[in-house]
Amino acid sequence: KGITSFDEYHFTVGDACFTFLNANAVPSQLENHHAEHSQFHTPRWPEIFYAMNGSLVINTQDGKETLQQGDLAIVPSNLLHRAYVPDESRSVGLLFDIQAVKCDGEERYEERFRQLLNRDSIAVLRSFDHFGAFKRLMIYQSYHYEDSERLIAACLQEIIFLVKDGLSTSTDMRTAEVTLENTSYRDYIIENYINSRVSDNPSLEELAGQLHISIQQLQR
Repeated sequence: KGITSFDEYHFTVGDACFTFLNANAVPSQLENHHAEHSQFHTPRWPEIFYAMNGSLVINTQDGKETLQQGDLAIVPSNLLHRAYVPDESRSVGLLFDIQAVKCDGEERYEERFRQLLNRDSIAVLRSFDHFGAFKRLMIYQSYHYEDSERLIAACLQEIIFLVKDGLSTSTDMRTAEVTLENTSYRDYIIENYINSRVSDNPSLEELAGQLHISIQQLQR
């Protein structure tokens, strides 16, 4: 309601095409609505909420979920809800969609991801604790780098990989502690970003600075 413009980002993984859409692609802080001012709504797409610090409250008709710093929630599409952030708290909200695309491989990424999202309630990943991915996203959104669009897309890829792995490794969505053994998504993202810049012959220092990782990490 009241959205007059938005940013949209697309990327593909295997047979899946992800679209991220928001009035402000990565708001550094959701509007500080208190419960009495926040409106219930039913989105067409799933939403991701991440508590950067403080807390965030998501109300549904059946109750409420309170996210503390480091917690992440995935709200399924068509679930009536409202979210508000108490004063002095900061959170990130993202709206995303996933569609099947033609793929000759056998991975079926889109099908597996949809199975993980096939829920009628909020999935909460406690102590998700991947602050760095969301912080980089906010940095790329706030400052105008030459490659901001590609950097933002790379961060969104990282977040969606983290969310998928978190959902895959969690047995109890409401109390799960997320531990990620496999960080191959980072290699995937770095490789794709470097490939997009290879014709510019960038230095290691420049690439590491733009990806907000150390030169040693990039070399590894």
